[in-house]
Amino acid sequence: NAVAPVFRGIEDITIKQYSMFFALMDVVAIDDLEGDVTERIEVSGTVNIEVKGVYELVYSVSDKAGNIAKVTRKVTVE
Repeated sequence: NAVAPVFRGIEDITIKQYSMFFALMDVVAIDDLEGDVTERIEVSGTVNIEVKGVYELVYSVSDKAGNIAKVTRKVTVE
């Protein structure tokens, strides 16, 4: 198996300052052989909802075969 899992629900987003933000809300990862591997998603980076700006989060997930998927998401706090 040489196919990495695929993410769903990761899109750049703009949120209001001080609003709630959960990096994994509505995010899933699906592998072609293993199915749902969402529980293996790791997120690096932070979003400070108190400070306006553009933040980057990197989502990564791997399957049992060692195939790794990475996606970068921009979160704008305004």
